Amino acid sequence: MKINIEFDMTPEEFRRVMGLPEGYDVMSLFKPMMAENMKSVDQVQKTFVDLMSGYMKGGTSPKSSNG
Repeated sequence: MKINIEFDMTPEEFRRVMGLPEGYDVMSLFKPMMAENMKSVDQVQKTFVDLMSGYMKGGTSPKSSNG
């Protein structure tokens, strides 16, 4: 059985019904998270570039410190 319910309301009405705040800038909520996530992405990219640079120069994998 499949039931579809459709609501015809504006975003402002939806926020009011759901109890969400009105009149806020969505991007201002995501800016702090995006800055941290982009730092992580940059770090991962730098790690891959460093690994590939070492491989292309004929280097070996990093030595393990197991003994």
